[in-house]
Amino acid sequence: MLLLTRNKEYYEDCKRLSKQVIQAWGDIQTSEVTKKMVSDIILEEVKRCKKEKLTNSRPNKLFATIRANFNHAIKHFGVDIKNPCDGLSKLPEDRRIKFIPTEEMILAVKEACNSEQQRLIDFVYETGCRVGE
Repeated sequence: MLLLTRNKEYYEDCKRLSKQVIQAWGDIQTSEVTKKMVSDIILEEVKRCKKEKLTNSRPNKLFATIRANFNHAIKHFGVDIKNPCDGLSKLPEDRRIKFIPTEEMILAVKEACNSEQQRLIDFVYETGCRVGE
């Protein structure tokens, strides 16, 4: 189902994160998972990310995956439990302003380009679209 509604990269990421949760919790019943267990696995991921100087993006993805898996089990398989993620919230993330090149930088890049590339840069600059569009 997930593979049909999202892209393959998203599906693979969710699969990997779900395996991480299964490995951490072992073979337990869904009803045995507590809010503390969810909180503990997220905090472990935060510690790991801090060591590697990463943001809270990955722990938040892990949290979202756990929450989505429980919601899916409750909705589609009739699992009669309360989602252990309820009451917990995502961690704050550092949202940095995207890099915007200066006029001088744009001119320097244009000078290094051929005429076709220069027209593309002019188009992107004038319309505000992304290069991939």
